[in-house]
Amino acid sequence: MTEPEATANPDGTPSRAPAGEPRSDGEPKNIIGYCEPWSLRAGETIRLLASSHVPGPAALSLVRLHCGDPTKAGPGYAEEAVTTSLPPAVELRHQALRPGSFATIDLSGLSASRSLELRFAVMATRPAEPQLIATVAGQSLIAQIVLDGGILRARAGGTDLALRPSPLANRRWYDVEVALDLSTGTIRGLVTTAPSVSPGRDLVEPDGERVTARMSVGASMLDALVFAGDGIGDETDVRFDGRIARPHLRIDDTELWWDLSRELDGPTMLEGSGNDRHGV
Repeated sequence: MTEPEATANPDGTPSRAPAGEPRSDGEPKNIIGYCEPWSLRAGETIRLLASSHVPGPAALSLVRLHCGDPTKAGPGYAEEAVTTSLPPAVELRHQALRPGSFATIDLSGLSASRSLELRFAVMATRPAEPQLIATVAGQSLIAQIVLDGGILRARAGGTDLALRPSPLANRRWYDVEVALDLSTGTIRGLVTTAPSVSPGRDLVEPDGERVTARMSVGASMLDALVFAGDGIGDETDVRFDGRIARPHLRIDDTELWWDLSRELDGPTMLEGSGNDRHGV
C-alpha cells in the first residue's frame, strides 16, 4: 500500500486532505487500499486494508458500481449506496510500503573463533544505486557486503574492500565469496560469473580475481545473518534490489546452507545441513 491522507472537519466528520495525487475528476487521491482476497463466493468474508499519511478518521461506505468511467466521453460515473452494518467512519494510520523479500537467520549461540566465510549468488536489478546485500552481525563483528556505485564491496573491521574493479552488470548472476580469517586479520574476496552468450561482453567484463586486505576483526559471538538488508544497521533506502541464491555460511568448522527452492508458499528459509538454523 502507498500512503494517502485523512483528516477531520471541525465538527469531527471525516474529510479529504488537500495532499495526494489528483484523480481524473480533479479530487486528490488521499487514501489507498485493497481488498483481501480479491475475489470470493457469496457468504465468504472479505477484508479492506487501507493506509493514510496522516492518522485520522475516514468515511466508509459500500456502493454498487454501475459505471466507473468519470470521463466526459463516457456515460458518466454512477454508483448506488448499499445498506450495510459497516461503521460510517474508520480510523486509518500510516502503513509503510516495504516491497520485496529479506531473510533473517538467527545465529545466536554460535561463535566464530578462527574463520568466517559467506558465499552466495547475486543478481542486481538496480546495480548503480547504493544497497546493502548481506550482513553478518555479532557482539564485536559486523561484516557487510554492499553495492556502492555499482561496485561490490566487503566491509569489516574498518576495512572497505572492492571485490571486483568493474561495476556489476544489470540482471547478470555473479558468485560471491567473502572469507574472514580471524586469526591473521585478513579478509579475502572473489567474484566470478558464468560466460554469457556474447563473447564481446565477456571481453569487457573478464572473470574476477581473488582480492585480499588486512582488517581489525577478531573472534566474536554471532547474532544474525541478514540477506537483502533489512533489520540490522541499515536504512530503508539502501535495501537490496535484486535476487539472491545458494547462500552458504561457514563458521569455523560449521557449514550452513539454505535451500530457497523449498516451502515457497511460506516464510521459512530452510537450512539443509542438519543444524536447523532455519531463516525467516
